[in-house]
Amino acid sequence: STIGVVRLNFSVRNGKRWNPHAITTFVSSVIALARATRKAESEHRRERQAHALARQAADEISLELTSYAVLCIA
Repeated sequence: STIGVVRLNFSVRNGKRWNPHAITTFVSSVIALARATRKAESEHRRERQAHALARQAADEISLELTSYAVLCIA
């Protein structure tokens, strides 16, 4: 009897059993994980930028209120 290429690949690869479909699934999982990581890093970067802008605005408001209080006291 003859064994097809896929079946032969499944049965013997350097003397070990392996499944080419499992390797494809693993590579796909790694790619999906990399994409999810990049997306999370991008979202985190946007959150940090928004926080920095909010902090800057709060500092400016605080400075204006301090200046106004000094003028009122003077």
